Amino acid sequence: MAQGFLGGNSVTPPPGIGLIKSTEEAGGVRVHNLTLTDIVKDPELCQVFERFCTHELAGENFRFWLEAQMYGDIDNGSERKMAFARIYNTYLSEHADTEINMSGPERISVEEARRAKFPPTDVFVEIQMSVWTNLRTELLPRFQRSDMLDRYLKGELEPVEVELSREKLEDFFGMPIKGPLQREELVMVATKRGFLRRKKRMRPRRVSHHSTIRRTPSEAHKLRQLNSTPF
Repeated sequence: MAQGFLGGNSVTPPPGIGLIKSTEEAGGVRVHNLTLTDIVKDPELCQVFERFCTHELAGENFRFWLEAQMYGDIDNGSERKMAFARIYNTYLSEHADTEINMSGPERISVEEARRAKFPPTDVFVEIQMSVWTNLRTELLPRFQRSDMLDRYLKGELEPVEVELSREKLEDFFGMPIKGPLQREELVMVATKRGFLRRKKRMRPRRVSHHSTIRRTPSEAHKLRQLNSTPF
């Protein structure tokens, strides 16, 4: 089996949550002995870090690194070619929506591998090293001090679907929504904001073509004046 960026699939389990030490610093809690290697070796923590990178508008960099790491372990040439095409079209093509930055020499190497019958297993290693350096120096220090990691260590981090729903609701109602997202609480919030009452008042009134619209004398007088006004 070809060795990837971290030397293959044989890894040492990361330290448990209880072993992660933290110190108070200006700007939050810093988990100073949590490394990027620890993160990518732990599936659950890896997902949390990916969420953080996405919040920081760098999710495509971490996802590329992960997919390139799995690509390096593919022995079958045909399967590796398909995996290469998927990674290229998602992260490396100039037309990709989630294109990552590459140097000139890196792009030349990728384009040469693209024309080969079977791209080599180590074609992405140089790009991985650049991405890894950026993640370790830019993203990891912010993640160590982040509220997201703090909530994860306390067991309070919501699933990503719930988090997205909460953000959408807070944006819609224009107010923070605390606690679990339950149907009863959403109805209460909507009622407090007057949303249900406004919705009811704004509902259009359906009038049959065969029915007679009743107007007050004042409304009838104004309507006659409007109809008699020349334009």
